[in-house]
Amino acid sequence: MQRYGGAGSGEVARGWAGLRASLSLVLGMGLCGVPYSGPDIGGFTGTPSPELYLRWFQLGAYLPLFRTFGAKWAGRREPWEFGPEVLEHCTAALAERERLL
Repeated sequence: MQRYGGAGSGEVARGWAGLRASLSLVLGMGLCGVPYSGPDIGGFTGTPSPELYLRWFQLGAYLPLFRTFGAKWAGRREPWEFGPEVLEHCTAALAERERLL
């Protein structure tokens, strides 16, 4: 594992269980010597609810590898696809990430 600079978490399922698993995977990878990792925001497949997407986005803002990514057939993952309220909160999460970096 340590020969690579970073790694994605793999195809984590969507849903609240996938969100919980994402955090566990990133923490576990860090303990294994891979400090630069992160999940697919919103899960790899399916379309998350606006609230789930927002919570996943907010978590991702504090993780090393931050990307809104999913399967080609799973739909778009941009914050504006989930409505103006979600976009507003995602913008705030990105501002916090930038502040910390």
